[in-house]
Amino acid sequence: MMECVSQDGKVKTRTLFKQLQTDHINLRLVIDILCDTFYSWRSENDPEHSPGTISLMCQAVDYIQAYPEHYHHPLEEAAFNFCEANNLGPHHIIQQLRQQHKLLEQETPRIRTILDWITRQIPLTESDETLFNRYIAMQKHHIDIENRYIFPTLARLEAGDWWNIASCMALQQDPLFSAGPESQRQFDLLLNSIRQRSPIAKANKRRSLIENITV
Repeated sequence: MMECVSQDGKVKTRTLFKQLQTDHINLRLVIDILCDTFYSWRSENDPEHSPGTISLMCQAVDYIQAYPEHYHHPLEEAAFNFCEANNLGPHHIIQQLRQQHKLLEQETPRIRTILDWITRQIPLTESDETLFNRYIAMQKHHIDIENRYIFPTLARLEAGDWWNIASCMALQQDPLFSAGPESQRQFDLLLNSIRQRSPIAKANKRRSLIENITV
């Protein structure tokens, strides 16, 4: 679902920064799931172990390509343009983040290829694992840098500033965290993993363990 930004829609433009913050929280969760699932798969030392596990990793990477790289990064780039045009924020950090966007978007398809090899039971090399480790570290570092050095500047922008930033963009709904059941179906395994990590799910799991011990 696509929705155009309107000039009088102050609530929409004002909440774009909050959306960027939420995107980071969501992306970090997906990255953690991708990382944890990969190492869980590797610890089994069995190429045929749990096809669902491999599919979960594929869905995580597909989501990164579908939303963070397709919409979140371009919105950030538009915000970077505004900051530079108005002498806001550290210029050298903005340039660093632009380069990281390009590098991450080059590396994501390579990670997807590695997962395709796993699906086809092609043994991974040490180089493949190094690439995966570097990719995870890059994603986390990138989010941390933006949160620390750029988001404080973006938090001070007014609704009119966000109108200037996003006036030429279309708002895209997050296909995993905000979309309806039809869009979410393609990420069913990932969505289920996210739900299992929720505080409520963890609390229920602890309660179940305590009840089993008591019995």
